[in-house]
Amino acid sequence: MADTADGAAETEAAQDYVSLAQAKLGVATAGECLLAGRSKLQQACGLTASQTDQALTQLSLTAYPWQQRLLTSAQLRPAERWLSTGSAGLDLVLGGRGLLRGRVVELVGESGSGKTQLGLQLAASQLAEHPVAQVVYVSTEGPFPVERLGGILRARSQGLEPLGRVHVAELHDARAFMHAMEYKVDGMVRQGLVRLVVVDSVAGQLRVADEEDDDDGDGGGKGGGERAFYRRRAGMLVRLGGLMRTWAAAGCSVVCTNQVTDVVDREGVLGAGKAPALGSTWANVIDARVVVRQQRQQPGTPTRRWIALAFAPWAPPAQCEVALGSSGFESLQQDG
Repeated sequence: MADTADGAAETEAAQDYVSLAQAKLGVATAGECLLAGRSKLQQACGLTASQTDQALTQLSLTAYPWQQRLLTSAQLRPAERWLSTGSAGLDLVLGGRGLLRGRVVELVGESGSGKTQLGLQLAASQLAEHPVAQVVYVSTEGPFPVERLGGILRARSQGLEPLGRVHVAELHDARAFMHAMEYKVDGMVRQGLVRLVVVDSVAGQLRVADEEDDDDGDGGGKGGGERAFYRRRAGMLVRLGGLMRTWAAAGCSVVCTNQVTDVVDREGVLGAGKAPALGSTWANVIDARVVVRQQRQQPGTPTRRWIALAFAPWAPPAQCEVALGSSGFESLQQDG
């Protein structure tokens, strides 16, 4: 009886953190409390460091009450070494049987080249190979392309049931993106159910300054705002990289699409005058880079496309020409 009373008291105290935070911060939801950040929460509510940890935990659980099936990682099939694309020829180019699992992989290319398509293709393969595993898909540049993923699954005779194991977050500003990655996605990965996280794209909300950066408080005007933005972005990328490496170390594959930016006097895998966005801070996060290129032909002729492994610790650089079909990209060299 005493244990029951103690448990009820603990639950009531935990709920008080949520109510206290909402009252002190003047907001209506637990999610808005989390967006305020740790230091502001602690100061507004007069909490100790330990109490702040408890408050953040309870706020996170309140904002994101997990509804998925409670399975353990032991119920999943043993982790294979490779993340397949579903095309044997393309898998061979990417390292043998696909991408090595438990790594942070960037898919980079110009707009319309097929980065999203390749990310969906990897998600479809993961869903097909592991009937209880789950995929997290974070979309920052528009609605989640559920019809395209469904089309790939149908083309592979999988039906639409696997779509129920895809957790989707559509995020349209940098703060919401980081908030979801640090609380929602991290919590799901730590449960051991998520085998693949796709971020499309990592650069979507981290390339343009927002209103917070109009003035950094030192009277620098526009230039000061730009400096504030780049400092804040670097901090976000470091935090994001730490999260992704933690997930990868736990066996969860992380695939991020990235945009390209214009550069002067540089020739690389993307061609002259083009380079991956987000600079060296982001480049130090990823383990491998896959480049998706296209070459538009004369009207009436199909667009040519190539997928290349630019670098990876498990395989040398390689590329192949691909064709886009109903089940995704297929290598034009003989699959087998």
